[in-house]
Amino acid sequence: MSQAQEFTIRLRRDPRHVKQNLFVRTKAKRKIIKAGRRFGKTVAAATMAVEEFINGGRVLYVAPTSEQTAVVWRECCRALEAPIQAGVLRKVDHPQRIIE
Repeated sequence: MSQAQEFTIRLRRDPRHVKQNLFVRTKAKRKIIKAGRRFGKTVAAATMAVEEFINGGRVLYVAPTSEQTAVVWRECCRALEAPIQAGVLRKVDHPQRIIE
C-alpha cells in the first residue's frame, strides 16, 4: 500500500476583497457578479476552479478572450504547482484551436 502524500495548494487570498470572498464561497448554482476592473474576478474564478478540481470535480472555464482564459489557466497551474512538480498531477497544455 502506498503512503499518502500531502501538498500545499497555493490559492491567492486578498483580505481587502471581502465581497470577492463572498462570491467565491456562495453555494449558488449560478454566480453572477457586477464588479469593475481590478476586483479580482479572474483570480476568484481560478480559486473556484482549483477548489472544485481538488474535490474531485471537473471544470470548464470560458471567457470572452483567450488572454482571460490563459490568466485563469496560469493561476490554476500556479496553485497546483507542487503536485504537478511531484508528478501526482499531469498538466497538459493543448494549443488553442481557433474556430472560424
